[in-house]
Amino acid sequence: MIGVDDQKSVLGVPDPEMDEERLASAIADDISPVLLPDIEIVREGEKTVIVI
Repeated sequence: MIGVDDQKSVLGVPDPEMDEERLASAIADDISPVLLPDIEIVREGEKTVIVI
């Protein structure tokens, strides 16, 4: 999870759509053989996290 700290406190991410896109691109460009991760943007109260 991106946007959650080591103590499991939800911090959120400021721009989840852009972060999701950058993450998916980095995975596609840098991992061989090709990996198609399941990436979800999830609202947790007032904050948003990314789940991989």
